[in-house]
Amino acid sequence: MKRPGCTRWLTRLAWALVFIDLLYIFLVPADQSFDNVALLVVCTVWIIFSPILASTWLMIRYRSFFRTWPGWITPIVTLIFSMMVSQGVIPIHQPNLGFFFTVLSIVSGWAIGIATIILLWYRDVGLGLIGWAAVLIVWVMMFAWRFQGNLMEGLILALERPNGELVPLWWFGPLTCVIQCIVPLGIIGFLGHTVRLIIREWCTHNPSE
Repeated sequence: MKRPGCTRWLTRLAWALVFIDLLYIFLVPADQSFDNVALLVVCTVWIIFSPILASTWLMIRYRSFFRTWPGWITPIVTLIFSMMVSQGVIPIHQPNLGFFFTVLSIVSGWAIGIATIILLWYRDVGLGLIGWAAVLIVWVMMFAWRFQGNLMEGLILALERPNGELVPLWWFGPLTCVIQCIVPLGIIGFLGHTVRLIIREWCTHNPSE
């Protein structure tokens, strides 16, 4: 039995958390130092987990959008853009705005998993996602190796670069995040839909008396 009052209350709470997080990100100086370690831990946990919780509920609440292909692609595009900003590919000199995109990259990485779960719940596309993920890896690696040289050396050099310096292989993080979400969830979704079809066929040919 659905309880629209509870759903409405949770949705309002989620939007309130988003509003509070935005106020914190843009009103509190990004370079503020905390003398109290406990306060630093609390603020860090809050600014990471509260937007994740809020976005999770909002995506479930508005799942009619995220079960479509444009809805599924939205957090992927958001992750790529936010990581381009946070890694300096798109330079932004406002610290609070940079902090916003850093948090957004974490939340959008989580949102890709939620959007994939929603998509696979309504669509039997797990095997297709795995296939396209494999094709994407092959082509991206091929072009990257062609135009950026040895990728293994590039990854090692990226670890030695000082903070704030542009990393040529900035795309490796978003690609890894997307693949890590698509492949395991695609396998689970494919197996889940297969089991459901088997059960449906079994019940059709062996109706209970």
